[in-house]
Amino acid sequence: MGTGAETMDFLRTLARAESLSAAEPWPDAALVWQRVVATNPVEGRFWSQLAQAQYHARDLRGAIVAYGRALDPRDGALVSSRKPRATFKASTGAKASRPSTVSGSRWTMTCPMPARA
Repeated sequence: MGTGAETMDFLRTLARAESLSAAEPWPDAALVWQRVVATNPVEGRFWSQLAQAQYHARDLRGAIVAYGRALDPRDGALVSSRKPRATFKASTGAKASRPSTVSGSRWTMTCPMPARA
């Protein structure tokens, strides 16, 4: 972000994303959170919010990627794992594993299918 106008635009987009997440129209929230992380890709909290919105919107593959970024220690997350290898599985059968930068360990997360509304 450079100019004051760009900063204000980002803050408005962030406020909109937070508002949509609170109201729970998840597909709309996911679209706005994607704009937030495109502008500020280094804030792990924003990636976590995107992942949550994608998860509830049933975009599990997108949620896997976003949760991976949210847990990336380079993005401010604190990751600790005693398991040498692990995978992140979604109920769709998708699998992703990615090394972390913490002592060569790998992280684990399970993502169940959200309950149908």
